[in-house]
Amino acid sequence: MGALVGDGEYIFDFAKAGNSQNNADETNAGPLSWFDLASELLKNAVAAFGDLRRDGAELLRAIEDGRVIKRADVSCLPLCQDRES
Repeated sequence: MGALVGDGEYIFDFAKAGNSQNNADETNAGPLSWFDLASELLKNAVAAFGDLRRDGAELLRAIEDGRVIKRADVSCLPLCQDRES
């Protein structure tokens, strides 16, 4: 799960941003844990996203450490496929 940042040029990876040693149990809970709106994992990721939007230097640090990747380097797959084709 991610969000566009840097005028849509980059994608912020919520999973990498939300991970910490303090919430290792939630990190290993699986992909559906992102839908728990009370989880520390989501709270950490949302806070980190806010930091990126406010601070250009933080965006540069996130690019360097891999929390943000270039949108052009990502292949987005459709969620559903037409089963008739």
